[in-house]
Amino acid sequence: MKLVEEIILPNRLTVEVYDRSRPVAQDMVKVVFLARVQVEVKEAYFDRREHYEMTTNIFGTEVLFEHSNERTFVPLRDREKVFREFEDHFRKDALPYISKPHFPRRFVLSKYGDIRKNPWKYGLLPEQKTENTGE
Repeated sequence: MKLVEEIILPNRLTVEVYDRSRPVAQDMVKVVFLARVQVEVKEAYFDRREHYEMTTNIFGTEVLFEHSNERTFVPLRDREKVFREFEDHFRKDALPYISKPHFPRRFVLSKYGDIRKNPWKYGLLPEQKTENTGE
């Protein structure tokens, strides 16, 4: 995995762009574009401290945003062109959104929401709802 570029965004996040391309045959490659952004989990993003603690217990103090594109069996001569296409699409489509001031908060809260919706994915049991049953 080769770091191609670091992009510092107006919201103080840093995008790391990687080229994970690799040969798949003598004159063919699998072109893989990967962009990563580490987003700090801040207590201020949450309405309740318990939500912050649950999120940091699962993910730690940072959550990882990743965007990737890949194409298999690209002729070796077209590798750079395909990678640039992936990078151009990322800059046009994803970069404006992740550059917005609200992105870090919304992304972190989406991770908390995923914990709530899919607790088994994170080794947790679904919360028991006893208020309606009178138990």
